[in-house]
Amino acid sequence: MSTFEKRVTSVGWASVATEIDYYRCPLPPQLLTPPECATLIAVSAAPRTALAIGGSRAASSAAVATGTATTAA
Repeated sequence: MSTFEKRVTSVGWASVATEIDYYRCPLPPQLLTPPECATLIAVSAAPRTALAIGGSRAASSAAVATGTATTAA
């Protein structure tokens, strides 16, 4: 299990759901680190043809979550 997966599974999702019901917006714990955010931004901003991880935005997000995202040079 990746570090990201551990962070996601450790969240008290019932509490998040309760906050959504009550406040209409939750405040979950930090799920992405600053470097993961930077990678996600870079991958999202890259032209679709420049993605070196398969070309789809879903694959891009998955690659960021697992720490395998790269962009073509």
